Amino acid sequence: MEAVLLFPLMHEEGVGFNQTTLSTILKSIASLQANYVCKQVHALSAKSGFESDRYVVNSLIDGYGECALLEDATRIFRECLIVDLVGFTSMITAYSQSGQGEKGLKLYLEMLDRGIEPDPYVCSSLLNPCANLSTYEQGKQVHVHVLKHGFMYDIFAGNSLINMYAKCGSIDDAERAFSSIPERGIVS
Repeated sequence: MEAVLLFPLMHEEGVGFNQTTLSTILKSIASLQANYVCKQVHALSAKSGFESDRYVVNSLIDGYGECALLEDATRIFRECLIVDLVGFTSMITAYSQSGQGEKGLKLYLEMLDRGIEPDPYVCSSLLNPCANLSTYEQGKQVHVHVLKHGFMYDIFAGNSLINMYAKCGSIDDAERAFSSIPERGIVS
């Protein structure tokens, strides 16, 4: 919160900033869901020549996603020349959080087609819409990717699997997923 309040003062006083400053501000804005400020920082990043910086782009996608401004997030994602795992994960998470899990699943397949390997976080982001939409078969497909890439050992992916199976009504699969997680947390 403090960073968001201090940033305009810094800018007015002529204090310089860089892509790290912009990324940090965008993350703070995202957590506050400050739509208007997100757009202002986006304009400032474009004016300052940082709009094509990978970290700023990913933070913009994240920020717009958190602010539920999916059209803006999608436009930035599609216009970006360098899209990496972080950008895909941010966009998939944005779709998931806004109830558009089907788009997130399609984007995941596009990510794989581009040769970008998933990580446990993108799998967790995919499992949440499967749970919310009760799409058991799609959840099973993500489970295959979790197993293929060895993410069962990751507590986030494991907990997301348990949640997905439970919400889809497959308690046996949820119990099997629970049993296969080597380290369990309170959420498990």
